[in-house]
Amino acid sequence: MTSRGGKSDFEYLVPPALEEKLSLGSLVLVPFRTLQQIGIVVELSQKPSISEHREILSLIGEQPLLYPYQIELAKWISDYYFSPFSECLKLFLPPGGIPRTKKVFSLAVEEAELRGKKQKEIYSYLKLKKRASVEELKKQFGAGFQNALRALGGKGLIQSEYEIEKPKVNPKPEKWAIPLKSRTEELSCVEQRVLERIISTGGERIRVLLEEGYSSKELAALERKGFIEIAALTKRRRPGMLLKEEYGKFELSEEQKLAVSQIAGSLKKMAGGIFLLQGITGSGKTEVYLAAAEEALSQGLQVIVLVPEIALTPQIASRFRKRFGDKVSISHSALTLRERFDQWWGLKEGEFQVVIGARSAIFSPLPRLGLIILDEEHETSYKQS
Repeated sequence: MTSRGGKSDFEYLVPPALEEKLSLGSLVLVPFRTLQQIGIVVELSQKPSISEHREILSLIGEQPLLYPYQIELAKWISDYYFSPFSECLKLFLPPGGIPRTKKVFSLAVEEAELRGKKQKEIYSYLKLKKRASVEELKKQFGAGFQNALRALGGKGLIQSEYEIEKPKVNPKPEKWAIPLKSRTEELSCVEQRVLERIISTGGERIRVLLEEGYSSKELAALERKGFIEIAALTKRRRPGMLLKEEYGKFELSEEQKLAVSQIAGSLKKMAGGIFLLQGITGSGKTEVYLAAAEEALSQGLQVIVLVPEIALTPQIASRFRKRFGDKVSISHSALTLRERFDQWWGLKEGEFQVVIGARSAIFSPLPRLGLIILDEEHETSYKQS
């Protein structure tokens, strides 16, 4: 395995237990100097460039975070813009979703005679807390704590290991009540009311139902009688601007039809064409965008729509939402970290087929990308000095 970082390449041996599980884009735990760090698999090779290797320690997560095309694109960005490869890879990673490692200390010997004040304090603290990280010990004991730690380690009184911290944002499974059937003759009036509430939204979080005054006893009765299923599900948080709207479709003019047909022909051939759509404000460019996106989706392809300013996102997102409903995602820096995280994973897992946002949306995880729409392509906000 090769991992490039800045000017250096780092190669690690893949242990037999991971040979069938490891793939490009996987997160791994590796030894790095005297530390343990998180790395990304960016190349697999049968021909090592050095004679001695350290082994990968473990695989993190069940699926790779990056697609092979994203790794290749990050390499191209790194070479073209003279930017560190590791920084280019970060562009493609989930917002706030990458774990880090931390060094944690615990006692190796339960009882010991100590003279130094700082050593006694740290030893007593670890005896009480059982485990503590470097950051926690620094905050608790301030300057000089590292010398005391080294002294305790030299005497064999404490031991250390690495833990993987939880990322800033994690998927949050919640218990949901899912309706299974709507016939209510067998139910009491109270149970009927609960079931109708659940049916009205096609399923609801248990937490919300309890907050609204429905009881866990009623929910348990509905589950026991086979009217609902209670399951732990991870639902993506949708930004408020993506509200449910009615489907709408516009009749294209002859000029618009000609533009769409040329784009559609290129999509079918997968020729990688570039088209400049020119028209004054209000001339119907967005309708061409919508028709071209519809053509891409009909071929099983995915779509990125870039706008020059965050403020323009709600307007165009609303138009796409009317046409494509829940297939539409949005991505920009004004969303909360949780919203950006949920949108990223929704794209990664195929829940969304269209993403709309400012320039960073170009790095969205779309393995079947077929169409990129660059609205107002002349705007300078697409570039960074």
